[in-house]
Amino acid sequence: MAVMVTDAGVHDGTASLTLTRILKDSLSPVKVILADAGYQGKFAERIRRDTGYKVEIVVSGDKKKGFKPLKKRWVVERTFDWFDNYRRLCRNYERAIETAEIVVKISAIRLLLNKI
Repeated sequence: MAVMVTDAGVHDGTASLTLTRILKDSLSPVKVILADAGYQGKFAERIRRDTGYKVEIVVSGDKKKGFKPLKKRWVVERTFDWFDNYRRLCRNYERAIETAEIVVKISAIRLLLNKI
């Protein structure tokens, strides 16, 4: 679909606006974007307005009751865990942002090929 790596100083919400425009321009079949509570408000509304994507905010439940995995969010967290199995993704070895994006894409391709 699309991968975007930014400097540490760039807020995720700001980067998400650019990433959703890239998805829209590439004629991606994405219809719904799952996001955590950090994207609610102006970022979610701007994504809806600019791209037409539906943004679903997945928020955690009552923290007093203990750990309970959230169904949709768990898929994303599991994928990040799988990426940590790749040496070049578990630490920040790359000097160029473009190289970091390519390493993420290669790792995703490898994960998909392992599913065949």
